[in-house]
Parts: sequence; C-alpha cells; structure tokens
Amino acid sequence: MMPSNQGRLFRWLCHLLKYFLLSLVGFTIACILSITLLNAALPPLVGLLPFIGQFAILISCLLALAVVLESARH
Repeated sequence: MMPSNQGRLFRWLCHLLKYFLLSLVGFTIACILSITLLNAALPPLVGLLPFIGQFAILISCLLALAVVLESARH
C-alpha cells in the first residue's frame, strides 16, 4: 500500500466530512419517515437544523484551511 501524501488534518477532515454526510442522509430519512408516519416527531427534528447548518459551516471552513495548509506545504 502506498503512503498518502495528504497531511493528518486533511485526512481527518475528509473522514469527518464523510461521516457528517452519512449522518445527514440518516437525518433526511428520519425526517421523511417522520412526515409520512408520525407528524408529532417532526418539530424536534426541525429544531436540529440550525445546529446542522453551523456544523456544516465549521467543517467547510476547516476543510478550506486544510487545503490552504496542504498547498503551502508543497
């Protein structure tokens, strides 16, 4: 197996982004099931939307920082 050229921060953020997107897919499925089966569970799920948006912005900023640091390293 060949060693990776990316730094630790970049690899860690790629894993974080992967699991964030997987959890976002799960959240979307939970919202769809909530709408179709139980309308009562929708308000708590919608209450999580601001936190999901803030986390997405945080991941995006950290990923941009990692890209800049990787570019400066080479």
